[in-house]
Amino acid sequence: MNLGALIGELFEQAGQNWAYAYALAFVAMIADSAKPKASEARHGRVLGVVLAAANLITPFLLFVAGFWAVRDGAFIAWAVVVTAIFILILVPGLIGWFVGAVAPNAGRLVFGVAPVLACVALAFAITVTWVPVSAALETYVLQNLINAAAK
Repeated sequence: MNLGALIGELFEQAGQNWAYAYALAFVAMIADSAKPKASEARHGRVLGVVLAAANLITPFLLFVAGFWAVRDGAFIAWAVVVTAIFILILVPGLIGWFVGAVAPNAGRLVFGVAPVLACVALAFAITVTWVPVSAALETYVLQNLINAAAK
């Protein structure tokens, strides 16, 4: 099967806003990784924690919503979701590192707006994924309650 068709099916099933949230998270993670040197550019302790939390929660929400969207599909559809999230985590780090290494001034600038981008990406991901993530969690909790009651 064509990879482009599988990605298109994921975007169709998960929705256009899911794709926008994915792209925004991708940009936010590039910005977070674009620091020129670890000792040179740092956010404050609280801001760093907020940034790290936003960059961890956003891919999780997108993963659950994407997985929920293709839950009735074949194994290959699930593999596309896992691959998309893996790419979301790995590729922006490499791109951001490259930007910080090649153009330190641009890296400092992009790294400076990373907390804002990460918070916006998280807020948008929450609004986009609220319904599917809630449904997935409710289904999981209900299944576990039913299994526990059956024992």
